[in-house]
This record gives sequence, structure tokens and C-alpha cells, in this order.
Amino acid sequence: MFEIVTTSHRGKRPSTQQDALFDGVCCVQSADLVPNSHLIHAPFTVAVADGVSVSVQPHRASLTAVTLLQKLCAQSELNPKLIRALHVQLCEQLAKGQTYGSSTTLVAAQIVDNLCTIINVGDSRAYLINSINSNRQWTQLSRDHTIINGLIDRGEASPDTEYAGIYYGLEHCLVADFEEFEFAMHHTKQRINAGDTLLLCSDGVHDELGDEYLFSLLDSRLTLIEQAQVWRDAVLRTGASDNFSMILARAGGALSQSNQGV
Repeated sequence: MFEIVTTSHRGKRPSTQQDALFDGVCCVQSADLVPNSHLIHAPFTVAVADGVSVSVQPHRASLTAVTLLQKLCAQSELNPKLIRALHVQLCEQLAKGQTYGSSTTLVAAQIVDNLCTIINVGDSRAYLINSINSNRQWTQLSRDHTIINGLIDRGEASPDTEYAGIYYGLEHCLVADFEEFEFAMHHTKQRINAGDTLLLCSDGVHDELGDEYLFSLLDSRLTLIEQAQVWRDAVLRTGASDNFSMILARAGGALSQSNQGV
């Protein structure tokens, strides 16, 4: 059994909510979604999509992406082939008229027994918070597809050097254009133990707060919905210049060990 908590906010600058969520049951796009929770059994899939603000009608791209993901993951396991199929269907729906070129990031997590599959395109992130006694270990499971990370991967930039802000823009995302099919994906699998928590979020969370401050606000004494509220309040205190969304998923009780050897 997993507890799922979701929250999102339009932010103070954008005129529309460009983020969309799939909480394992339904897709949500809300200007102000206060933290709420529900319980769900594995297998299930959750996702956050963040429409790219410089593209046309980004809110359409994000909601379409999570809606397609919900349909596809009901029939198949989460893998890179499924995301390629999702992009084709996104193009079929939006690569025309006023939505041609509409773009979004996507981070998705699918949990089957005690194994979690993570896939992301763009800079929406997934973190794993391991529960080890009363301590917590914080690991980023996703990888940002930014210009600077691409340069670092190609040996054209140093991870220890600070660069101009333009280099932290997106290099890859899902674009409603059949020609934009060579996008990068990050794909990983991670075992989940009882008490572990997954955090999926858009850049309106991690860019506003930073990893160090996010982690400093983690409190093992809080319920999952209280923890979501703490992070939400922290983003709002910064001014919330961007849309932001979070999905938290916490494993409770004994999980199936059928994938123990994976």
C-alpha cells in the first residue's frame, strides 16, 4: 500500500497553470491544488508534466502528456518505447494549427511490487528519500536535460564551473512536432522499501528552493501531507514565480519481494 499526496499552484507570474499531474487515479491541472492524499496499491504510475512556457499553449501539452501516459500505462509497463509512442500520439493530437510546437517536460514513476521505474524528459525531477531508522538519505533519480548538462556529457563544459543562466535552459523535451523525435530520455530502476518516499516535482519546486534547502526542510516526524505542505509553503514564501507541482508517494507496510533479484 502506498500513500499518494499531490499539490500544485499556478504561481504568481504565469497566467495559466502549465503543470499537470497524474496521481495514479486521475489527471489533474489546477491553479491551486492544496495538499490532498489517497491510498493506492501497486502496480501504479504517477507523473508530473510541466508545459514549456516559451512554447504555444504549454498547458495543452502537459495535460495531453499525462492523459496519454495514463492510458498507455494501463496497457503496458513504463519504458522508453512507451514514451516514444506517447510522443507520436502527442503529435497526432497537437502538431497542427494553434498547438503546433506545444511542448512539455515529463517525469513518470511506475511501481510494480517493490521495483520503481523512473523515466524523465526535460527538467522535472524524481527524488528518492530512503527511510533508514530515523535518518533519511536523499537521491535524485532523474537527470535534467539542460544545455549545460549536455555540454558536460560531451566534455565541452566543467561541472565545477558556473555558467550564464541561458545554459541552464532545456535541451530536450516533448514537442508537438513529428520532426522532433530525437529527444533524450533518462531511464532508471530503483528498489523501494517500506517507509521510502518518492518525490516528483516540476522545476518550480527545485529551482526555487534548491536541493540543499529542500532536504533541510525534510522532517521525519511529519505525516506525508504535512511534509508536502511544508515544501509548498516554502515555495510560496519565495514568491512562486513559476508554476509548481509535487507528487509524494510513500511505501507503507511490507512490500512484495518478488523482484528482489532484479
